[in-house]
Amino acid sequence: MRQLTMYRPPLPAPQPDPPAGWHIRSYQPGDGEAWCRCCQGGALGVEEAPSEALFQRLMLSDPHILPENVLFIVDEQGRIGGTTTLFCPDEPGLGTIHMVAVGERDRGKGLSTPVCAAAIARGIAQGRNRMTLTTDDFRIPAIRSYLKLGFLPVVDGWEMRRRWQALLAPLGRASLPCVDAAYRPTDEIMPLFAPKLACWADWSRYYQDREAFAPIVEAIYAIEGWERPDRLESLTPGTHFVVKCGDRVIKIYAPAAVGADPRAEQAREAARMESALAAGISTPDILARGVIHTTYDFYYLVMPYIDGVEAGVWMKTATPEARLDFARRLTGLLCAVHGPQARADLEPLRQQALENPRFAQYGETFRRQAAQRLREMPLCAAVDVHGDLTGENVLMDGEKIILLDFADGCRAPVWYEWPPLFADLMAGDGALIRLFVAGMPRETAASTLADALLLHDFGPDILAKMILPQMGQKALPEDLDALVRTCYDYLEGAYTEDDSGI
Repeated sequence: MRQLTMYRPPLPAPQPDPPAGWHIRSYQPGDGEAWCRCCQGGALGVEEAPSEALFQRLMLSDPHILPENVLFIVDEQGRIGGTTTLFCPDEPGLGTIHMVAVGERDRGKGLSTPVCAAAIARGIAQGRNRMTLTTDDFRIPAIRSYLKLGFLPVVDGWEMRRRWQALLAPLGRASLPCVDAAYRPTDEIMPLFAPKLACWADWSRYYQDREAFAPIVEAIYAIEGWERPDRLESLTPGTHFVVKCGDRVIKIYAPAAVGADPRAEQAREAARMESALAAGISTPDILARGVIHTTYDFYYLVMPYIDGVEAGVWMKTATPEARLDFARRLTGLLCAVHGPQARADLEPLRQQALENPRFAQYGETFRRQAAQRLREMPLCAAVDVHGDLTGENVLMDGEKIILLDFADGCRAPVWYEWPPLFADLMAGDGALIRLFVAGMPRETAASTLADALLLHDFGPDILAKMILPQMGQKALPEDLDALVRTCYDYLEGAYTEDDSGI
């Protein structure tokens, strides 16, 4: 990765103002070994044994470096603490601050700023009133010092602007003036993402805000080398920011600052999508994946846009026969998604359910019994589940069924799919649900659905906001017996023809 460049326009010379007990002087014969020691361990390329000969070879052999322009900051005993050099390029009026270093013993004492100020003043006295320097993204204290001395970021493209935007927060700056590659003033560097995110409620306010995320999307396009999108179009909202950009879909995951684990979610979803494609399941390809480092680390996936119809919308106008055919084909598709059952460690899934904040809306008795049931719930055989089979995550492209959004995919019991599948995608239609509980007695199916609602990450919300309203009820169940009775009643349509469940 190339270094950051900074530029100081013609300004008055700064005052060096070294700390008490320190002064600044030029190179004297014999200083070379101390110069080498200052530069070692600072990623400046000085790694050989310190010596006057090494200094001469690395510095004074260059005709652009004069001995009097190699400056040192020295204490009262004559010990060298730090150094910098005024490099004089062939371009008239231009100087470069070169090889800024402070010895390990004296770092953190504020020595680099005054010695750099002295080098700038030396350059101005020699008619070089414009200055440049290069530095690295991780040198935050040094960059703060350079900004204080009047240097500006040089921004010569989207990648460099993105890197400076990522530095705004560490530098404690709301914005930064900057110049282009020709050192002409250009647009200020502003944060890629301005809103403050500290909790999930904050994310909920902004995760559909196209204006707030437009700079992030533009940065993604710049990194991937694509032409910037003309327009961002909203898609059906979910948990993360998802937007259509021409023939692509950008998905940006909720950042760690709001309590999410975006790196793991991105990796998990990408892996599930790749597995689905390998199994012959229709799902979008992954065009790109990565992370934008700015105020927050925004992990992203890019996929092709598929111009289909959301299954939830399609089912509202489909004939009963077409709906039943869709459900039959979906059962076969899910067999391919799930693969064979296997033993797996599902304790993390259990713990996630025990800590699920969505249970907060329920009464104390329900929460206590739910926690006890979760602790006792047998969890052994598992499959790869999609985890969020809602009407918006299944797409109809003609006769083809396409699965979207594997972000909630995990290893879980096969019935982990039931809450969003029954309540959202099937909208409580007993004739369709019957295909998924076939052969299971109604009492067993009701108990299993109750377990699924307790274990599923969104189960408490699905019960409160979908299942109960579909049944014409408002009151939340007060205990687990009431939950099982609710599930039994909810499944009535799946057993109207044969109450044995066959």
